[in-house]
Amino acid sequence: MHTDENSAALAESARVLRSRSNSQVPISRLPDEILLIIFKYFEENTRRVSALGAYNGVPACLAVTHVSRHWRRVALERPTLWRFVGSTSISWLDIMLERSQKAPLVVKYRKGTPESILVKTLEKILLHLPRIKYLEFYAMFFSLNSDRIMELLSSQPAPMLETLKIGFEEMIPTTESTTNTIFQGEAPLLRSLQVFGWGRRWPSCTFDGIRTLQVEGMQLSDLLTALQCMPSLEQLTFMGGMLQSDRPIPINSKVTLARLKNITLGDNWSKDAQAVSLFRHLALPVDVNIVIWHLSSKGLQPIADLLSVMDKRSCGSTPVFRSMCAIKFSPWSIGYSVEFSTSTTFNRQDDNVRLTIHFDCYLYVVDEPGATRADPQEVVFEMCNIIAERRRQTFFAGQFESIYLHGKPGFIRGLTDALRIVEGSPKVPYPSLRVLLLGDIRFEGDELQDLVDVLRMRVQKDVPVQELSIEGCTNLSADQVDLCREVVEVVSRI
Repeated sequence: MHTDENSAALAESARVLRSRSNSQVPISRLPDEILLIIFKYFEENTRRVSALGAYNGVPACLAVTHVSRHWRRVALERPTLWRFVGSTSISWLDIMLERSQKAPLVVKYRKGTPESILVKTLEKILLHLPRIKYLEFYAMFFSLNSDRIMELLSSQPAPMLETLKIGFEEMIPTTESTTNTIFQGEAPLLRSLQVFGWGRRWPSCTFDGIRTLQVEGMQLSDLLTALQCMPSLEQLTFMGGMLQSDRPIPINSKVTLARLKNITLGDNWSKDAQAVSLFRHLALPVDVNIVIWHLSSKGLQPIADLLSVMDKRSCGSTPVFRSMCAIKFSPWSIGYSVEFSTSTTFNRQDDNVRLTIHFDCYLYVVDEPGATRADPQEVVFEMCNIIAERRRQTFFAGQFESIYLHGKPGFIRGLTDALRIVEGSPKVPYPSLRVLLLGDIRFEGDELQDLVDVLRMRVQKDVPVQELSIEGCTNLSADQVDLCREVVEVVSRI
């Protein structure tokens, strides 16, 4: 009897405990602040893996609204979750514009969006131009539709716009000026501009605050006019595909880009004859960094032409370039690089490199009949000779004092041939060369002996290499390293 009473008392106590709230137990749901962080990460990740920024036109953040009423409420109360616009569905577009309220919009429509759909969506989106922060779209527009889009871009100011990326595959070039009216001349925060197939002239300075510019498919005369209106430009990327100018450009005209820090030439620049003309009309700062992507199957003549026209005396008597770097990259094989410097303390990782040339050497170039794989030996040899030409020495601050070569079998032969002193010739290539750095090169056959012979000849001509650094050349024996010490004062192996 006593036991039954105890059991009943324990059962009642348990029932009472279950019915009461215990402030010490773990919470049953995450705080709203944590949920918002998770939602933001989910939304960003969904956009990143989706081609158009949404799955089948559905907003990326829609899924979280179907988990629970609480999650739905938290998501709908945060306008910034709904500001990423990329849906081609008009109904979903309306929902995104409504739920984003007054949040700055990020609008991104990439290539492949059907023209008819893109025009309809842009007509609706550009009504909200004053709160668009990022705008990107590419399309094959005929004249009528491109004119309509330009009208919409000119309908209101864009006080919040920071980045503009637009491309027109079929825009017909016209002498009509649009920049007097685009954004009604008001885009004070615009800093990054990327245009493709822009068929309008740029006579005004709506874009005078631009820091970063990437262009492709423009008339050269229009591009030079645009650059004159960008005194704050720091990064210029030229992708090629220039249209034939319908206006003459004075031969001696120069566009000064005083704040320019970096210039990049895309891998199609060498197919465009006007790329050389562009650099003929640019006055470059002395500390500008230049990156040139180049398909070496095209040969190195385009680079030689480019160096010949680049402005050499932009600011007083100081040359533009202080060093050069040539890099080969291939997805099928290890690459190589050739770097030149005027200092024995040259560090290829810092800003000493003023000109960088990336060689894309593919095994096969299918769109070029008869194209063959680039010979690394020839590329290195030709590049060294281009730089050594007397008419180009004014590009660099003095003679080269160090060369760095990184690569695999065959690459060293090009450098050896470039350094070779021809018997009976008074010409000495790279007379100021003092430091030679070789990295990850696997010497084969007589390559090392050939290099030693060339270095010995330089000693005899009183132009010795004083320091040789060997990094990662794993197949060299101790005796072979000692062989190098016979002709070089300081030999280090890492």
